Amino acid sequence: MTTLTMKLPEEVFSALRRPPDEFVQELRYAAAIYWYQRGRISQEKAAQIAGLNRKKFLQMLAREEVDVFVVDFDDLARELERGQASCGDHTFDWNLASIAVLPECCTQASAKQGSLSTRPS
Repeated sequence: MTTLTMKLPEEVFSALRRPPDEFVQELRYAAAIYWYQRGRISQEKAAQIAGLNRKKFLQMLAREEVDVFVVDFDDLARELERGQASCGDHTFDWNLASIAVLPECCTQASAKQGSLSTRPS
Protein backbone atom coordinates (compact mmCIF):
# COMPACT_ATOMS: atom_id res chain seq x y z
CA MET A 1 0.00 0.00 0.00
CA THR A 2 1.21 3.49 -0.86
CA THR A 3 1.51 6.10 1.88
CA LEU A 4 0.81 9.76 1.17
CA THR A 5 2.08 12.59 3.33
CA MET A 6 0.23 15.91 3.46
CA LYS A 7 1.25 19.03 5.30
CA LEU A 8 -1.75 20.87 6.69
CA PRO A 9 -1.99 23.75 9.13
CA GLU A 10 -3.03 22.70 12.64
CA GLU A 11 -6.07 24.98 12.39
CA VAL A 12 -7.65 22.59 9.87
CA PHE A 13 -8.12 19.93 12.51
CA SER A 14 -9.53 22.30 15.09
CA ALA A 15 -11.86 23.94 12.53
CA LEU A 16 -13.39 20.57 11.72
CA ARG A 17 -13.17 19.42 15.34
CA ARG A 18 -11.49 16.22 14.23
CA PRO A 19 -8.27 14.59 15.33
CA PRO A 20 -5.84 13.86 12.45
CA ASP A 21 -6.81 10.16 12.10
CA GLU A 22 -10.54 10.99 11.78
CA PHE A 23 -9.70 13.83 9.40
CA VAL A 24 -7.79 11.42 7.15
CA GLN A 25 -10.72 8.99 7.08
CA GLU A 26 -13.15 11.80 6.29
CA LEU A 27 -10.82 12.97 3.52
CA ARG A 28 -10.82 9.45 2.04
CA TYR A 29 -14.65 9.40 2.11
CA ALA A 30 -14.84 12.83 0.48
CA ALA A 31 -12.42 11.88 -2.29
CA ALA A 32 -14.23 8.61 -2.98
CA ILE A 33 -17.62 10.31 -3.17
CA TYR A 34 -16.33 13.20 -5.28
CA TRP A 35 -14.66 10.99 -7.89
CA TYR A 36 -17.53 8.47 -7.92
CA GLN A 37 -20.18 11.18 -8.43
CA ARG A 38 -18.26 12.48 -11.42
CA GLY A 39 -17.99 9.01 -12.96
CA ARG A 40 -14.20 8.96 -12.75
CA ILE A 41 -14.11 5.76 -10.69
CA SER A 42 -16.35 2.74 -10.17
CA GLN A 43 -18.25 1.91 -6.99
CA GLU A 44 -15.73 -0.80 -6.23
CA LYS A 45 -12.75 1.56 -6.60
CA ALA A 46 -14.54 4.26 -4.58
CA ALA A 47 -15.16 1.76 -1.79
CA GLN A 48 -11.47 0.85 -1.79
CA ILE A 49 -10.44 4.52 -1.59
CA ALA A 50 -12.89 5.02 1.29
CA GLY A 51 -11.48 1.95 3.03
CA LEU A 52 -14.89 0.24 3.01
CA ASN A 53 -16.44 -2.81 1.43
CA ARG A 54 -18.93 -2.06 -1.33
CA LYS A 55 -22.02 -2.59 0.86
CA LYS A 56 -20.75 -0.12 3.48
CA PHE A 57 -19.80 2.34 0.73
CA LEU A 58 -23.37 2.22 -0.64
CA GLN A 59 -24.71 2.74 2.88
CA MET A 60 -22.41 5.74 3.27
CA LEU A 61 -23.73 7.18 -0.02
CA ALA A 62 -27.28 6.79 1.27
CA ARG A 63 -26.40 8.50 4.60
CA GLU A 64 -24.76 11.35 2.69
CA GLU A 65 -27.77 11.53 0.32
CA VAL A 66 -25.60 10.88 -2.73
CA ASP A 67 -27.09 9.16 -5.79
CA VAL A 68 -25.97 5.54 -5.81
CA PHE A 69 -26.21 5.21 -9.59
CA VAL A 70 -24.32 7.65 -11.75
CA VAL A 71 -25.79 7.79 -15.26
CA ASP A 72 -24.11 9.46 -18.21
CA PHE A 73 -27.00 9.93 -20.63
CA ASP A 74 -24.75 9.88 -23.71
CA ASP A 75 -23.31 6.52 -22.59
CA LEU A 76 -26.82 5.25 -21.85
CA ALA A 77 -28.02 6.27 -25.33
CA ARG A 78 -25.08 4.43 -26.93
CA GLU A 79 -25.82 1.31 -24.87
CA LEU A 80 -29.47 1.45 -25.82
CA GLU A 81 -28.53 1.76 -29.50
CA ARG A 82 -26.32 -1.31 -29.20
CA GLY A 83 -29.17 -3.12 -27.45
CA GLN A 84 -31.55 -2.28 -30.28
CA ALA A 85 -29.04 -3.42 -32.91
CA SER A 86 -28.45 -6.68 -31.03
CA CYS A 87 -31.89 -8.08 -31.86
CA GLY A 88 -32.93 -8.07 -35.49
CA ASP A 89 -36.46 -9.22 -34.69
CA HIS A 90 -37.62 -6.19 -32.72
CA THR A 91 -37.38 -2.42 -32.90
CA PHE A 92 -38.18 -0.33 -29.86
CA ASP A 93 -38.69 3.29 -28.98
CA TRP A 94 -36.29 3.07 -26.04
CA ASN A 95 -37.56 4.51 -22.81
CA LEU A 96 -37.64 3.26 -19.25
CA ALA A 97 -41.07 1.65 -19.74
CA SER A 98 -39.98 -0.34 -22.80
CA ILE A 99 -36.77 -1.50 -21.11
CA ALA A 100 -38.83 -3.06 -18.34
CA VAL A 101 -40.81 -5.17 -20.82
CA LEU A 102 -38.21 -6.26 -23.37
CA PRO A 103 -38.79 -9.65 -24.98
CA GLU A 104 -36.41 -12.34 -23.71
CA CYS A 105 -34.55 -12.54 -27.04
CA CYS A 106 -33.61 -8.86 -26.80
CA THR A 107 -32.51 -8.97 -23.18
CA GLN A 108 -30.40 -12.10 -23.76
CA ALA A 109 -28.76 -10.61 -26.86
CA SER A 110 -28.10 -7.35 -25.02
CA ALA A 111 -26.60 -9.12 -22.03
CA LYS A 112 -24.22 -11.04 -24.30
CA GLN A 113 -22.98 -7.74 -25.76
CA GLY A 114 -22.63 -6.20 -22.32
CA SER A 115 -25.32 -3.57 -22.89
CA LEU A 116 -28.45 -3.08 -20.80
CA SER A 117 -26.89 -5.26 -18.15
CA THR A 118 -26.44 -4.47 -14.50
CA ARG A 119 -22.70 -5.00 -14.54
CA PRO A 120 -20.98 -4.59 -11.22
CA SER A 121 -18.54 -1.71 -11.22
